[in-house]
Amino acid sequence: MECLPGPASRTAQASGGACAGGPAISQRRELINRAKFREVHLSTKDKVARNVMPSSLVVRASVRLVENQLKEGRLGEHTVVCDEAVERGGTGKGPSPLEYLVASVGF
Repeated sequence: MECLPGPASRTAQASGGACAGGPAISQRRELINRAKFREVHLSTKDKVARNVMPSSLVVRASVRLVENQLKEGRLGEHTVVCDEAVERGGTGKGPSPLEYLVASVGF
């Protein structure tokens, strides 16, 4: 049995016990379809090489002020709201700009 990385898992594996803090690698659910991801990557790479698809991308967004600190952003077909906490003059109806920035690191 191979455990997911981590000190507790290594200890459990060395002692012959179950994986601490999570499932064994053979039991975990795959979050990314690696074959599909690779297929899309190679297809895109091929299209760029053949000049069928541009190698640069233009991304547009529009933002409008709704009230005080509350803003609404349009990103393609998606709409998001951004606000500040009440203590900062907002209404707390959405994440702050800094919270979006922090979340974007994970995206």
